[in-house]
Amino acid sequence: MMGRIICCLLMGVLMGCSGTPKELSGYYFPLEELSSGKVYVYKSKGNGSFKKDYFYYHSSIDSAGRPHLHVIGLNRKGLPIQFLDYRMDPAEVRLVSMHLVETNRAGKKAIIPVKIEQPYVFNLAMEDTSKQLYAKLVWNNPFDSLEYSLEKVRTFKGFGQMEVLGEKRPVLYYDIATEFKSFTPKDGETDSAWPEQEVYGAGLGLAGYRMVPDPDEPLEMELIQVYDKEVYERLFHIHLDSLKPTLAGIRRR
Repeated sequence: MMGRIICCLLMGVLMGCSGTPKELSGYYFPLEELSSGKVYVYKSKGNGSFKKDYFYYHSSIDSAGRPHLHVIGLNRKGLPIQFLDYRMDPAEVRLVSMHLVETNRAGKKAIIPVKIEQPYVFNLAMEDTSKQLYAKLVWNNPFDSLEYSLEKVRTFKGFGQMEVLGEKRPVLYYDIATEFKSFTPKDGETDSAWPEQEVYGAGLGLAGYRMVPDPDEPLEMELIQVYDKEVYERLFHIHLDSLKPTLAGIRRR
């Protein structure tokens, strides 16, 4: 579950408008592209691994006229493992809600609300490599009685070019310092940290990411496919918009 949580925070804000964006929001947050919903599929590179991550993205406008991006992390069977809601304000994108789906060895599920202590994921104007963005999440797992925290510090690293889905695109890069902690009153705190990188493509969104929790086994993921919502639903026999952060929503197939 830890890896899934990390990935979801990585990929919270994905896509951009078509063409080459003139501002950073064009790499992250579309309304028209995602209003009908899309599923992005990422696959691990190298080392003979076949790990895949699936994320459903759907944009909307709230009653105050603010754009939102709703994200559901999915497992390989099309069932939800995470629910997130991001809001786009004039200057930044912030995480406003998050729930995790955890399952114990007996198959019992729990919906875990996540406390968002620092919500800022992207600054929509920042192109300064000397500044940093800070996000922090805290949650408790009822199955192991542990408290977890995940912190990410993002640094913008500049622009470049990269081939994504068979097409060469302008991209931008981020370096990330990640820290993951767990705590129990009995055993105290454990702490681990590692570097990460993200690449965002113009008119597409997150094109790839790399994380190194274990120096001997770096994980590098690349975007390999984008499904329209209707196509994915037909393949997996699931209604994506019916999935909610409730146990009833998780069972609905």
